[in-house]
Amino acid sequence: MSDTDPDQQPATSSTERYRHRAERLVGETLEQPQTDPRELLHELRVHQVELEMQIDELRQSEQRQQRLLERAEDLFDHAPVALLTADSTGMILRTNRDARRLLGMAVRGTHRPLMVSVVRDDHHAVRQLLDAALAGEPAAARVTLRSQQGRRIHVELRANHLSTTDDSTELLISVTDLTEHDQLAQTRAEAERLEAIDHLAAGMAHDFNNLLTVVLGHLSLLELDLTDERLKGLATDATVAAQKGSDAVSKLLAFARRQRLRPSEVRLPTLLDEMRPSLRRHAGLRCEIVFELDDGLPPANVDETALRAAIVSLVVNAVQASLEGGTIRIAARALPADEHAQGPGQLELQVQDQGTGMDAEVLAHATEPFFTTKEASEGSGLGLSMVRGFAEQSGGGITLDSTPGEGTTVRLRLPVVD
Repeated sequence: MSDTDPDQQPATSSTERYRHRAERLVGETLEQPQTDPRELLHELRVHQVELEMQIDELRQSEQRQQRLLERAEDLFDHAPVALLTADSTGMILRTNRDARRLLGMAVRGTHRPLMVSVVRDDHHAVRQLLDAALAGEPAAARVTLRSQQGRRIHVELRANHLSTTDDSTELLISVTDLTEHDQLAQTRAEAERLEAIDHLAAGMAHDFNNLLTVVLGHLSLLELDLTDERLKGLATDATVAAQKGSDAVSKLLAFARRQRLRPSEVRLPTLLDEMRPSLRRHAGLRCEIVFELDDGLPPANVDETALRAAIVSLVVNAVQASLEGGTIRIAARALPADEHAQGPGQLELQVQDQGTGMDAEVLAHATEPFFTTKEASEGSGLGLSMVRGFAEQSGGGITLDSTPGEGTTVRLRLPVVD
């Protein structure tokens, strides 16, 4: 037996320490000659059982600790935010899945300076962030990352000092992708800009409409008083032009949802029966209009005059799109509850043509004011925007489906009388 106490030697593991202890107990027991061998054997067996129980308990403890470490690593890697750890110099020590995606790192455990992923203009901000975190102060900075693929990503870094068992310096840094946040902010700014334009346009349209009312009134008086046919013709032309201007203003107000609507109970079958002659005149000889109305349609709760204008506008668009003629289908049905938003019931009015149709890019802008693919003499680009404004102001909406070369279907959703 060695003269050196095994308990004083550095043990490579807990199991080895227990083995040294067992050897010592055996040695001490053998040094006692008066001990009965049977007692000695019994005592050794007791010690063996105790040691085996302690070794098993230690092994289980080590396994639990390993599972906890693996669990912590798994939680770190699958955290819902990009995380990384770095030393005091900014050298990345560990990264989780989202951080590797943002930084363009394909392999876990890759060590590289954080500055490599940050654009040069933001290096000073990152250094300030690390210094503040090392001083024990929570710190944040907005910087631009440059991935290995060259993509630039706007992120927010937040750093905190970690307490470690070996007194080493380690920082925990979260990386938040601000791309979606910036897009939402841009969308909100655009919406606010459009709302401001909407208010401005509505105010100007109201003022212009008031001026046109005065002009039309005076022109009508002139037409009554003038006896010179040439001057009377000029007054008539001016009246027609002013009336067109007034119509354009009405469409602008409808798009801006500032038009004063007077909803009432409107029965579509009756309304369309009254409009058949005028709609067929708009269709001319090259297009045929067919009506398909479901039985028992509930009455719509809309402004009748505005609805008439919307139907005429849709039919005129359909005729102009049908360069080679065809059938224009006007249909109406009550919408089931699962096909419209919660609230009062709705019915759907469809106007379908077999015209040239629209591609996806044109379709995306079709209801915007002043957007048109027609010649300047054929339209102002306010027709569909007016219909959209009327539908939305009434509590409904509009949907367009179109395929180039096959035609377009406009679906107008209108509220029904509750």
